[in-house]
Amino acid sequence: MITVERLRQWEKTGNEHKDRIHCFGSVSKNTVIRAEKDLDLAFPQVYCWFLMTYGHGFFGENEIFGLEEPYNPDKPIGIPNVVSVTRIFRQTYDIPIKDFVFAGDGESRYYIAHTYESRKQDAEIYAYDIYKNDIAPSLAGFEKNMILSEFLDTVFTYDTLQGGR
Repeated sequence: MITVERLRQWEKTGNEHKDRIHCFGSVSKNTVIRAEKDLDLAFPQVYCWFLMTYGHGFFGENEIFGLEEPYNPDKPIGIPNVVSVTRIFRQTYDIPIKDFVFAGDGESRYYIAHTYESRKQDAEIYAYDIYKNDIAPSLAGFEKNMILSEFLDTVFTYDTLQGGR
């Protein structure tokens, strides 16, 4: 479980490496709740923190989908948001209803989180390769069977500090 201290450390890293982190602003708790309602799931606490701290952004090579104000789940162009991307994946790739697409590697791989009833429980993640139309065998350099907080920890520590993959 990610501690408040660890989240503060991530924020500090983000502030120190603004040349590698490009974010589009935090969102309100109400916006997060509306998105959860639209997707019929509860985001894990660590992802709620990300949305309310960064909103959406690019961290080195990774794009982490989020939300922006004003909230528009059906935004057809521009910055993709977690709701619109997840809806596309549910229709096109038949991902489970309690899963959401939270990141992409800028190529063919997208990262999907599986949620649970309790937002306190971290989300298990897996990668989906759209070119192969299948679950990817690995997480492109990340550990297999990773949880969402570990993915974000990797993004904030390795990708940001080392200059990418």
